[in-house]
Amino acid sequence: FMISGAAYYLQMRARSFDFIALVKNKAKGLLWPYLTLNFITFWIWILNFKILSHSESTLAEKIYAIIYSNEEYIESPSNATWFLPTLFLTILVFYLVQKWSEGEEKLLTLAVLVLGVAGYVCSQDPDAVDLPWHIGTVPIALIMFLVGYLVLKHIGRLEHFLESAKRQGVIFIVSVLLAVWVPKFRILKFIGRNTIVYLAFHAPLFRFIEVVSERTRGIFERHPVIVASLVFVGLIPVAYIFEKYLGGLLGRKSKK
Repeated sequence: FMISGAAYYLQMRARSFDFIALVKNKAKGLLWPYLTLNFITFWIWILNFKILSHSESTLAEKIYAIIYSNEEYIESPSNATWFLPTLFLTILVFYLVQKWSEGEEKLLTLAVLVLGVAGYVCSQDPDAVDLPWHIGTVPIALIMFLVGYLVLKHIGRLEHFLESAKRQGVIFIVSVLLAVWVPKFRILKFIGRNTIVYLAFHAPLFRFIEVVSERTRGIFERHPVIVASLVFVGLIPVAYIFEKYLGGLLGRKSKK
């Protein structure tokens, strides 16, 4: 969320958005990839838990889980993408608070801190409801988002690092490290650009290895690091297909 806050600063400096335009932009960059990736992993879930093994969960429950997006309440086919809807809400709330503060930095900071503390206090309630899209996480995420926003605003030398790694509001620290600190290794830069693909598919593939046969389950249990490394390498062609031909499913243009 801190890196995304920094990316938000860059984006808003380069182009002015009204609220509706921002909603459309972030829906394309965050909600659309969330839906498309979960739609694909939904079919992997069917293979893993309805064909290769048995799950009490129904298909309707999994579709509902995708929409609800809170694994504490109900598990979706790819829980690793939970942060996309949460980040979407965080950006919109931050925008509204920023507008309310009329750009006054101290007032913005105070408002975000108040929301964050209130959110933390509410989260400690043992009877708190696990809301959709991790709404309860948004107030705390706002603080991290604000930190990233202010750091980039006041420390210009970080801009070079982030401009080379930004991706429509979702930037991961891993992506920055891979894309900036090791520029000579093209494959690492490629993986950095496609972090979201790795996040979406690694867990369903691990589950597939566990359920496809007792032998593969045993190998996975005895050699998890080796298996994880193979999955990591195996996802390279998948990421390539998304980058080259299916960029639209991730809310971005395909890379020629």
